[in-house]
Amino acid sequence: MATSNIKAIHPYDDPRVTHKFQVVNGKNYHYVHGMPAGSVKGTILCIHGFPDLWYGYRFMIPFLLEKGFRVIVPDMIGFGQTDAPRVPPADISVYSVKNHAADMVELLKILNVPKVILFGHDWGGVVTARIYLYNSEIVSHIANICTPFLPPVREYIPIRELVATKMPNFKYQIAFQDPQTEKDLEAPGKVRQFLNGLHRGHGEEMGGWMVDRDIVESVGNPKRSKFMSEEDLDYFTKEFERNGFHGPLNWYKNGKVNYEDEKDLPFEGVEVPYLFIGAKYELALPPALAEPQKTFIPHLTSRLVDTGHWALMEDPEAVIGHMSEWFDVVVLGAESKI
Repeated sequence: MATSNIKAIHPYDDPRVTHKFQVVNGKNYHYVHGMPAGSVKGTILCIHGFPDLWYGYRFMIPFLLEKGFRVIVPDMIGFGQTDAPRVPPADISVYSVKNHAADMVELLKILNVPKVILFGHDWGGVVTARIYLYNSEIVSHIANICTPFLPPVREYIPIRELVATKMPNFKYQIAFQDPQTEKDLEAPGKVRQFLNGLHRGHGEEMGGWMVDRDIVESVGNPKRSKFMSEEDLDYFTKEFERNGFHGPLNWYKNGKVNYEDEKDLPFEGVEVPYLFIGAKYELALPPALAEPQKTFIPHLTSRLVDTGHWALMEDPEAVIGHMSEWFDVVVLGAESKI
């Protein structure tokens, strides 16, 4: 990893961004906001996944600001300083991708953003796709890291059957849905251990996270990752200890709800320019999963980085290199639609 030319956003006090709060559809969202020094060329909404925060974009935010874009990076529902509704009394659908997309669209409306570039990683890539599916008129471009564009769900397959028949690489999601996982993470020190065990780069010591139960113990407690400083891990730990893993794990318990929301949703392809950056050593979302998207995204740019799942942190310079080229040629090029 080489980040000598990138000064990451500090988690607490950085003059390049401000920390803001906004009530959106009855939920209080925390988000990080940055404005470029010169003229504003457009707005980019960055959406993180699991187990992540706005802070997962700490290397990307300076790059996007230098490119001349307004940057909005929320903690998603259940994460960090954003609300984490308990289920019950809240319905599990508060954590559905349709609701996540609706919240993001409303946030953009409140912030007076009529047109947006979407940037997602992990679950964030699923949410960017759903924002486009439900509100394509506000989207000018999409960039996703690791997560390909997934069309509407047309068939509901319970997670154990899905793992057994089609997606063995999703085995860990069985454990994420197991109530025991949330309970295990309530024990002292387990939040930090779990975050440390899941934030691993290619070639680093890995725990046995590809399991269907007892995942907290299975990830072990290896040496801290090369891309996570002690301060980084401290910040992640503090933010996840704020509300625990109840909210984040609920994202994985909405398979039936997501299916019901999307089974009749029209889909004829993706008409906006789309950048997909796959990670060569990604285990949960191997680049091969992105092959089908070639058939329904005519304006597709595909790139690959030599990292595992945490490409945004493991090798931000490689990601930025691909994104910078795409911005110059596609987003800001002669055929720009901003």
